[in-house]
Amino acid sequence: MCALDSGSDADLVPMEAGVRLSNGICPTCGGRVRTVYRADNKYWDAMTERELEVVEMLIDVGTGKKVAKRLGITEQTVKNHLMSVREKTETDTTVQAIYKLITGG
Repeated sequence: MCALDSGSDADLVPMEAGVRLSNGICPTCGGRVRTVYRADNKYWDAMTERELEVVEMLIDVGTGKKVAKRLGITEQTVKNHLMSVREKTETDTTVQAIYKLITGG
């Protein structure tokens, strides 16, 4: 089910397990979405709103420097948020952390 199908302004669009998000476009309705999550994802629940915002922006713009500029924070603050995300997901790299956030495992 896609929250955008109903025309809602939902920031989060729940997706079926195994559904992939391509460039922020929902495969169900074709609408632009901010984030994909799984309801049973323990890693997602452990994140702060700001950590998720930094991860989402990183996926969108590609570098910590660009994230910092867009969010109006320092690059070190971005690094701190990403370090916290890696710790909470028990991973060594940001790519691994993002994978766990998206897939739940």
